[in-house]
Amino acid sequence: MRLLLFIVHLGAWMNLAPNDRFAKIRPLFTALNSSFLHAFPYEKNLSVDESMVPYYGRHSAKQFICGKPICFGCKVRSINTLLGYCIQLEPYQGAGVTQSALGLGGSVVVKLVNTLPSDKYILYFDNFFTSLPLLEQLATNSICATGTVRVNRVDKCPVMAVDEMKKQVRGS
Repeated sequence: MRLLLFIVHLGAWMNLAPNDRFAKIRPLFTALNSSFLHAFPYEKNLSVDESMVPYYGRHSAKQFICGKPICFGCKVRSINTLLGYCIQLEPYQGAGVTQSALGLGGSVVVKLVNTLPSDKYILYFDNFFTSLPLLEQLATNSICATGTVRVNRVDKCPVMAVDEMKKQVRGS
């Protein structure tokens, strides 16, 4: 029995971006994102989250997260409809590619939202992405957002201390 091996080469080896860890398969991500956006079933409510794609080979962007169902792989951040249709996705390349004012999570959200058709959206995301500068920037673009804010990201906001909040009755 003969085993056939096909090697898929998507980019020109001489013209690879030096700061892009996914430069060899960047054309695949670009084609997927344009196809996803072309077939985007318009929905006003969108969620931003990250997921792990299983991968056991060698790559500089491979992550290990102990205790997760998929512990080895590459992180992919995506913006999805509430029914799970992926609109845009971006692989995680490391903490170096950010807008300093927004942080890593906020810059991911802004990058994903900027590719959408201009309209009013409502975004939902978790505490990794949420920060006050991000919410302000989204509000200037007429995009509503909901997310849990971490204690270290409230930026001098007059919020009750965590120890005092724990002593209060539920719902106060």
